[in-house]
Amino acid sequence: MSGPTFGSIGTLRAGSASTHNIAVPGTPASGDIIVIYLFIDGSATISSLPSGFAHAANSPRTVNSGLTQAHSLAVIWKRSTGGDSGTYAVGLSASAFVYANAVQYPGAVASGDPWDATSAADGGDVATTTTPAVSVTSLGADRLICHAGTNFDGDGGVWSAPSGYTLRSSGGSGVTNLEISDKALAVAGSSGSLQASNTHSGRCGAWVGALIGTTSSGTGVNAGNDAISVAANAATLAVATSAGNDAVAVAANAATLAVARSAGNDALAVAANGATLTVATSAGNGAVAVAAFNASILVGTMLPTGGDAVAVAANSATLTVARSVGNDAVSVAANSATLAVARSAGNDAVAVAANPATLAVARGAGTGAVAVGAFDAALSYGTRVTTGGTAVAVGAFDVVLQLGAGGLAGNVHGPLPLAAGSVIVHTGTIAGAVT
Repeated sequence: MSGPTFGSIGTLRAGSASTHNIAVPGTPASGDIIVIYLFIDGSATISSLPSGFAHAANSPRTVNSGLTQAHSLAVIWKRSTGGDSGTYAVGLSASAFVYANAVQYPGAVASGDPWDATSAADGGDVATTTTPAVSVTSLGADRLICHAGTNFDGDGGVWSAPSGYTLRSSGGSGVTNLEISDKALAVAGSSGSLQASNTHSGRCGAWVGALIGTTSSGTGVNAGNDAISVAANAATLAVATSAGNDAVAVAANAATLAVARSAGNDALAVAANGATLTVATSAGNGAVAVAAFNASILVGTMLPTGGDAVAVAANSATLTVARSVGNDAVSVAANSATLAVARSAGNDAVAVAANPATLAVARGAGTGAVAVGAFDAALSYGTRVTTGGTAVAVGAFDVVLQLGAGGLAGNVHGPLPLAAGSVIVHTGTIAGAVT
């Protein structure tokens, strides 16, 4: 199998308007990824996308917002159905000057989000010839690293792509504030620090993304049964875009695990000894991450539509369970752990920790949110809007509990008062009883 490649770039769009018609690049085939890169002057934002397009992660990236030469860098993408022609119409919140190109990338993964890693940066209120440094670490082999940079005065100078990258920006030198380039990355790992440069100085921004190819070892388009990876001793595992049943990754000894975009049943990652685990964008039933000994666990951007999201760690672990939709989001940790359960919609969000732990349960909607801590733990309900249930905070031994500015529509019970040294603080309103 192979990675994506550069296909063609459409004619540069340059001008002021509230709707910008951006030329289709070449003759896209079905399955090609089309990416539109836009430099947008001032504070205007994209208000309407062309049919089928979506923002890539970390887009838009504002640059020097509200100050001199403020602008933004937007990156939107779609998977072509093979019938694209003419132009793509991008609507803005107000009339603004735009530089934009649409780029065609054949050979990308056939389904799901084609980006397995992105990042972006704002160079701030400094006139410079180099875009801010950005980098990504891919989850598998055969990626195409796509870089975009902005320089507010770039249309007066000449662009140079990051070292080793091929410049794709169309229109010739000295005519655009937007740099577009790419480079193939054959093996999983870091892109390294990337910076483009221009012969003129201005306020600058940057975005980079790893476009997934069709190599089965990294992108695992597994339909029908399970995708399983097992490794030990500083191994890196990736089980991605699995469709059918379960995706499972197991590693030990400073391993990095990623189980991404699984559709069907559960996504499971298990690691020990300084491991980092990621279970992301899983749809179907539950997503489970388990780690021990200085592990970091992330269950992120999850959209389970029928089951639970669970993260369990011990010994100085960091856990995040975010944006779960369906049933419960649960995280459990011990020994100096940090836990976060955020934006759960459906039923309960639960966080449990012990021994100098920090817990956060935020913006849960549906039923109750529960946080339990012991031994110098800090618990926080932040910007929560509970609808229909009870928020419960239980602590002992110098526990600090905070109910955030969102207030509570249900009841709060403790026990209250808590043990000696415990504090409960709320800055919002509590519509129910405190018992």
